[in-house]
Formats: sequence, C-alpha cells, structure tokens
Amino acid sequence: MSSRLELARAVAEAVTALPGVYSMTAGPGVPVVTLSAHGQVPGVRGSDERVTVAVVAARLPLAPVAAAVGQAAEAVLAERGDTRRVDVVIGDVTDTALRSASTGYALLPAPDGGERCLS
Repeated sequence: MSSRLELARAVAEAVTALPGVYSMTAGPGVPVVTLSAHGQVPGVRGSDERVTVAVVAARLPLAPVAAAVGQAAEAVLAERGDTRRVDVVIGDVTDTALRSASTGYALLPAPDGGERCLS
C-alpha cells in the first residue's frame, strides 16, 4: 500500500475523531482527495509543500474547529517526521450546528431520528 495513502488515512482518522468534525469532504470545486491504486481518502490532499485537509464542521464557531483540525493533522505529520504546512478547509457545516447556533441551544440527534434540545 502507498505511504501517501497510509498517511492520508492516518490524518483522516485523527481529524474525524475530533468532536467538532462531522466528516471529511472532498469539497466543492477542486477535489481534496488522495488517490491511489489501493483506494482513496476524501478530505486529504498532499503536495510537496503542504497537506490540505477538508472537513464538514459539526459545531460553531468555526475557528476553533479549524485550529483543532490543523493541530491534529500536524501531529500525525510530525510523528512521521513530515514538516509540511497544513491548510484547513471547512467545506460545509452541518444543519444541526447552524440551527444550534441560531437558537442558542444544542440540538442532538435522538434515537428515533428526531432531535433533542439541550440548553
């Protein structure tokens, strides 16, 4: 398996473990994806100078989410001695995050498919 693909998977795994991240996204426009004969990883694209990480945010404000994503990706790279710059793209925001921000309450998915409100 490609080391590029393994690195991309490790970055995606670290980033999607964060509480403010709903998922990775290939994003609109130029796709953010790592491609290999062995698979693909949406939301992570590397070049010689940088690694771009694109996510769907699950909470607001976005700045702390983006900072956490950048730190998680940089930690994965640092473990491998990789000093490339990390660029973070917030490709989308969940509807739940947007509604929670506008009401001032946290809306959480309920087991029945509806939502629960926590104040």
